[in-house]
Amino acid sequence: MLAAGPVSRPRWMTVLAPIAAAAAVIVITGRTTRQWGIGGLTSTGAGTLGIWGVSVSRDGGMVAFVTQSQVTGDTVWALPTRSAPGAIPARARQMYQAEPRVGPDNRAEGIDSALISPDGTLLYLATSAISASGDAMISVTAYSTAGGASPSLVTTLDLGSYRGLGESLTPTNDGMLLAWSFTGSTAYLINPATRTRTTLQLHGVPVPAGTASWQVNDVFLAW
Repeated sequence: MLAAGPVSRPRWMTVLAPIAAAAAVIVITGRTTRQWGIGGLTSTGAGTLGIWGVSVSRDGGMVAFVTQSQVTGDTVWALPTRSAPGAIPARARQMYQAEPRVGPDNRAEGIDSALISPDGTLLYLATSAISASGDAMISVTAYSTAGGASPSLVTTLDLGSYRGLGESLTPTNDGMLLAWSFTGSTAYLINPATRTRTTLQLHGVPVPAGTASWQVNDVFLAW
């Protein structure tokens, strides 16, 4: 299986993230291929590893993605696409790590969505914190892909009762973020520069017949 998105990149570039035991981020530029594998993400090699949440800057110079492991949890990475091929830990910058979710009786935190900014200098991360009572608070935070700067909170969304899926961040062509979920009818148009948001009502997300909403994924638009 291949997952690619939101792949906003020059026409000559293709970004792939195979979802398999030997997952890797692959960038194909003309006749040149670069690949960065998940080897070395765990000391034992244990756990199911995969890659999701792939996004690319407007000029194709920076790719962001999330690796998933039963041992280490979800980890967000930012990688310059001109980096030499190799293992992800050796070439990419680790932006955020979430431990595996705990049981329903304790507070749980997880990564819902990760999205690179159009110029590749920031990574927007949506994380959910779920209380023991089931209430969910979503935080959208900006991280510098160059490191050094402290994370900057963009906005928080109080979703009330947890709906089973967190918010997905989708880019718009004017540099704003659309936060939405398959399980809700309310979306938020977020301006990262002013840290303001506008509430929108979705008029139905199309779901194939016989498919539950949580089975639909990797629906993205490009910068």
